[in-house]
Amino acid sequence: MKKNEEVQAAAQKALKANKKNKQGRQFVLWMLALVVGAALGWLGIKPLNELFTFIATVFTRLFQFIAVPTIALAVITTLAQLGGKKETGRIFAHAVTYTLLTTICAAGIGLMMYLWIAIFLLILSVPVQPTYRRNWATLPIMTIF
Repeated sequence: MKKNEEVQAAAQKALKANKKNKQGRQFVLWMLALVVGAALGWLGIKPLNELFTFIATVFTRLFQFIAVPTIALAVITTLAQLGGKKETGRIFAHAVTYTLLTTICAAGIGLMMYLWIAIFLLILSVPVQPTYRRNWATLPIMTIF
């Protein structure tokens, strides 16, 4: 019995030592991969960019293929475990309400940013003639943009 505990302690000690070493090595590899990826993207090699775009698209679609059903299954399982209790309806209503509110807020923020950026880009695209001065205060708003 004592020998088994010693073996377990030695195994735990070895696992902890290996884990710390592995984490440092993994961090360095991730940083190196980020730098190499940024450098290759900055070089703008078209075939390489197309290859990496394909790989990113496949990865994203596979992730969605796995993640969405998993999340749906988790929600359905949780609701099934809650059963027909009164609180279940309230929890579901709150979840739907918060989801809709955050979606509406995100859409509103996206719309505001789009309009702000579009107006800014439009202002920048208007050619300025140095020999001609306008009196901006007397022009209607629509002629400025």
